[in-house]
Amino acid sequence: MEKNDLRRGWKAAALIGRLLVGGLFVYAASSKILDPMKFAEQIRAYELVPVILTNAIAIVLPWLELFAGVLLIVGFWRAEARLVIFLMMLGFTFGKVSVELRGMDIDCGCWGSDWLEAVFHGIRGILLNLVLIGLLLVDYFGQRLTTPPIRAVQPAA
Repeated sequence: MEKNDLRRGWKAAALIGRLLVGGLFVYAASSKILDPMKFAEQIRAYELVPVILTNAIAIVLPWLELFAGVLLIVGFWRAEARLVIFLMMLGFTFGKVSVELRGMDIDCGCWGSDWLEAVFHGIRGILLNLVLIGLLLVDYFGQRLTTPPIRAVQPAA
């Protein structure tokens, strides 16, 4: 396999990963933006943050998901959008693992869709998060391997 073929493969894999993760974040944000009170109740169910913060989180987090998802899809501020989504995914995964370890049976509040909530309930939701984190890593390495290095400019003598 030639080096150019390998680069094209990484570039294609990174694009697919970006579109999937970014698209899921845009989709997930839309229902939360439309019904922030329902999302606040779902955040409270985790019992991880003080109740006084849940309304603020329910208002701010979906917009952060939306903007980061759109930026990741279009590739503008790609590394920064990927980092923000990666950090959110770590937090979401921690929350889901915490719920599982405490034996709680709650809707994750991730999708706003009953059938998606049912499909990715419990351990399947944790596995989905790990897959999404993996896709973010594919995008990271895809960008690193396909972007030419920036060469330092020599000062004029």
